[in-house]
Amino acid sequence: EDGHASCVERTGVVRIDGCLSAASAEDLRDFVLATRDEGVALAAKDKEKGAERLSRVLSARDVDSEAESRWDVRLPWSTVVRDAVHEMMGARDDPASLGHALSVLSGGDSALLFECAAVVSTEGCAPQIVHADTVPSEAGAVLHTAFVALQDISAHQGPTRFLPHTHTCSRLHGELEQLEREHERGTPESDLLEGAPSVVALLRSGDCTLYDSRTLHCGGPHVAPPDRTSLPEEPVERVLFYVSFKHALATEAELANTDVHGAGSILPAVAAMRMCLGSVRSREV
Repeated sequence: EDGHASCVERTGVVRIDGCLSAASAEDLRDFVLATRDEGVALAAKDKEKGAERLSRVLSARDVDSEAESRWDVRLPWSTVVRDAVHEMMGARDDPASLGHALSVLSGGDSALLFECAAVVSTEGCAPQIVHADTVPSEAGAVLHTAFVALQDISAHQGPTRFLPHTHTCSRLHGELEQLEREHERGTPESDLLEGAPSVVALLRSGDCTLYDSRTLHCGGPHVAPPDRTSLPEEPVERVLFYVSFKHALATEAELANTDVHGAGSILPAVAAMRMCLGSVRSREV
């Protein structure tokens, strides 16, 4: 009954197909792109206010690129976002649902929503630095994230690459830290990926990857298709919606990072709602 949760506990990541209908994914995708555009326009006028809408992303642009091609968009709890999250969770009595897996992994339905955002990339986007959202510790799992594709994702669109079993491997996390120091925050992912098994999330629209935040992962390079004429209607942007829930026993210190706008990619107004997993699964909020 806890198949998805057990897979995440064992390997750090699992795929769950069909969490969103094609129509819901398309509606949410349109909303995400409009919100991205609003955030970019706001940032051009007021960098500080723009930073409240657009979180920092870990890509080579942090080092040496000037062109924006990857955005992390914090989303309001609008009707389209709320309805999509409700649909993603699935039926409350379905043991194969995303909501059930999150409940098992997060210490029950009292787990709080920690992130509500979307990652957008476009052609020319550099690969991300291999990273984990949190680091292995004696506390165990403190955060779980669900990435949902809002369109089919092809290999050239920079799909997320996961390194299974790294959520509990302190050795690999240590090797990554060493590589980052040697490359001065360049892109050491090729060095690390070469020696470790990995899986690539080539998702269909509405499919989901659920992962333990300690699992090493990275977005790949988003490049032009090898033959654009064969994919005339393929969208240029790749859009992944995501929510994360922090474990019911996790502390703020275990989830802290250096972003002055908050550790999680979430708007302050949404964080202030303090939505628990149970209320989301029951569609009370």
